[in-house]
Amino acid sequence: YRWQSERTVALKILNSCYAQSASNLLDIEQTVAQKNPSHQGYGVTRHCLESFELKSSDKTHLCLVYEAMREPMSVFQKRFENRRMPLPVAKAYIQLLLLGLQYLHAECRLIHTGK
Repeated sequence: YRWQSERTVALKILNSCYAQSASNLLDIEQTVAQKNPSHQGYGVTRHCLESFELKSSDKTHLCLVYEAMREPMSVFQKRFENRRMPLPVAKAYIQLLLLGLQYLHAECRLIHTGK
């Protein structure tokens, strides 16, 4: 719509041959988005904004919509002399990362495996 500002999102389209996994992922996303918004780590975790199904002639794909992520760490490092992040910045980054993981583990009862 012309009156709305432009917005960039990321779209994750799940393969329909893993229907049960897609359903489980949607349950996990809903848990992360709703469990405890007052936790310090809640704000640093990425939440699914919405979901929908995309139907083709013979398959149905679950689609998850996310806010687009920021620049990767390799690009962020280029902002610093000799690509070396100052220790206070690295500590702040690690603290935020750990807060997000603590929220996933302590509040949502999830373990992030990096996949």
